[in-house]
Amino acid sequence: MHPLTSFAVNPDGIRFETQEEEERVILFLRQHLVVNAPWAVVAILLVFAPSVILPLLLRSVSFTIPPSYYLVGTLAWYLATIGFVLTNFLHWFFNIYIVTNERIVDIDF
Repeated sequence: MHPLTSFAVNPDGIRFETQEEEERVILFLRQHLVVNAPWAVVAILLVFAPSVILPLLLRSVSFTIPPSYYLVGTLAWYLATIGFVLTNFLHWFFNIYIVTNERIVDIDF
């Protein structure tokens, strides 16, 4: 089974903590990959925003800002962007549903 699989029937190697001996997994479900499109588009915009927004802001400022502040501000921007992407990806990846022959298990991150 591929790690980014959204739908798997009778998957091999899928187990969960409270699974009983005779219980077998019938379905492994996760939201479809397309639900990541909105935050992925926002992430792409956030990656390119400093190269577009920063020059516009610097033109409107009447005082000079030291170059080291640009570096720190840009690094903080990209750190926040990475945090945004990582949070959304982990939320999608670890929220899964497992259908067994005895019950339905909802695992939330």
